[in-house]
This record gives sequence, structure tokens and C-alpha cells, in this order.
Amino acid sequence: MSKCMLCRLKNAYISNICKHCLEDLPWNRQYCNQCALPLPTINDQQDVCGQCLSSSPFFSTTRTAFCYQFPINRLITKFKDKQNPPMGKALGQLLAYSLSNDSSIQNNPPELIIPVPSHRKSINRRGYNPTQIIAKTLSNQLSIPSASNFISKRNHSEQQKALSASERLINLANVFSITKTGASSLPNYYRVAIVDDVVTTGATANTLSKLLLEAGVQDVIVWALARTP
Repeated sequence: MSKCMLCRLKNAYISNICKHCLEDLPWNRQYCNQCALPLPTINDQQDVCGQCLSSSPFFSTTRTAFCYQFPINRLITKFKDKQNPPMGKALGQLLAYSLSNDSSIQNNPPELIIPVPSHRKSINRRGYNPTQIIAKTLSNQLSIPSASNFISKRNHSEQQKALSASERLINLANVFSITKTGASSLPNYYRVAIVDDVVTTGATANTLSKLLLEAGVQDVIVWALARTP
């Protein structure tokens, strides 16, 4: 049996992580139902953050397994920047584990999973699209089909992580488009899940959600590995 990739001391339990380290991971347990922003407390009457109340996004719900904290932030960086697809598969399994225990997903699962597309320049540089690896893992674990050819990233945008919320919206303008395959297929799906690695402001998810709704999807939800504070 393989050893835990975090502590190297105990036998792995899920995704090459032992039970002890699994319990210590920064799970996102209290969050805004719509954007998954970690919240200090949840009001029984209100589980939506102030930002979503004042400006509701196009997606209806968001679920992330973790808060973007150590060691998850390091593992995601290792996956995205160090050409480590197996790490992405392990993280995708952890997200699937989290989603499988979510009653809202069990009661109303999406009919399709769509990974956030990468531009071909990014794929050529990295060798893969990180979100596609996560989506394929979720598809296998949750038995939900995935499609990576319904949306394309036609323009190479600046990396989002260094931009403010308003700059992110400008950066994403006219970046994504529905493909011909997507245009003919998407009206057949009621609920679709967008898969990303990290949700920060939700600008990418919101842009893609708007496109999907305009293409005929009735409800869009968001799944990601982690959510920033």
C-alpha cells in the first residue's frame, strides 16, 4: 500500500493521503451557497454572501472542496505549474469525494460536466489543460459525462491571478465562445457543471455561465478544487 504523499508516514486512504492528513486538510465547510466564499458563520435564514445578494451571478450554486490554503494551494500549484497530471487526478478524486457527500448534488446532479477551456498556447506550454484532467476524474468518479469541445477559448488572455475583480472582467471579454458542436448539443441539457481549479472572484465561471444559459442550458453550477477567501 502506498504511503501518504503529505506526511510520508502512514498508508494512503484516499488520493494517496492518509486519514489523519485528510482530516487536517482545509475543507470548505461554511460557505456562500452561490459562490462558495468561505464564511465565518452561516445564518439559518441566509446562506448567501453580501456580494451575491447585491449582484447575483449567472450560476446558481458553487461547490469547492477546499479553502485555498496550505497545503492545498501548494498541491494545486504543483499540478498546474510543475507538469504533474497525477497530482490533478488525486485532487480531482478529493473533489469527487467532497461532492459525493453533498446532498444538493445527490438530489440534483448535473447532466454534463464542462471544464473551463484553455487556449492552445497554454496547452502547448503545459502539455495539458488542468481543468480537463479534473473534469475527466470527476466524470469517472461520479458517472457523469464530460465534454471539452462545447466551449473554446479563442483568445489568449492574461493570467487572472494577478488581476483585480474589475480587471478580470475586462480580461475575459470576448475570450470564450460556444462551438458548433456545443450550439447543437447544449439545448439538450438542463443542468451543467462548470469545472475549474480555483474560484477567486468567479469572473471566469460567470462569463461561461452566461454563455451556457444563452446557448439553451437552464441551470449552471460551478465545481472547483478550492475557493479563495
